[in-house]
Amino acid sequence: MSLANITWTNPGDVGKYTVDGDNTFRRSAASSAWDCGAISARSIASGKDGYVTFKTKELATAKICGLTNGDPDYSYAGVDFGIFTHVGTSKFRVMENGSFVADLASYSAAGDLNQVLKISVESGVVKYYVDDVLKYTSLQSPTFPLIVDCSINSPNGTISECQFDNDTSVILGGVGCLVNNNLTGSNLIGSKLIG
Repeated sequence: MSLANITWTNPGDVGKYTVDGDNTFRRSAASSAWDCGAISARSIASGKDGYVTFKTKELATAKICGLTNGDPDYSYAGVDFGIFTHVGTSKFRVMENGSFVADLASYSAAGDLNQVLKISVESGVVKYYVDDVLKYTSLQSPTFPLIVDCSINSPNGTISECQFDNDTSVILGGVGCLVNNNLTGSNLIGSKLIG
């Protein structure tokens, strides 16, 4: 597999998100709504393994990042297999297709910013990790191909250090995501930002 650092580019036309100098995807809109998100161009094909990892620069905001087949909307409900920062309980939660499935770990809004959250597909099974410790194995079978999908609800919420690793070179269309990997011999592989 080949680790790819996703760099968000072409930030929005509606002013709902920005891309910070360190390529952190941030909700810049002052309102709270599930209407700001991004997807990747690179995907995990059927029969292949892969994963997405990410961090956040704050924990007192609602956000989700994970893997999905297609991109139906900007909502958390559009993420097939995601890790959600649930502000009300201060827990990382597994959300699948908009439904709560399991708690992964508690976090402190003042700390735990270095925790690495990971959603992985291993031999067709979706698994959830916190700091490389397996916390939950999904009971749902994924539909392929799977792309990285995120949504941010809270003002100033972030998805940072988002990385994608897969053992396939399947690329979907769009514009604007720079990925550093050697699978295709090219850095610009075409993604879209939505928001």
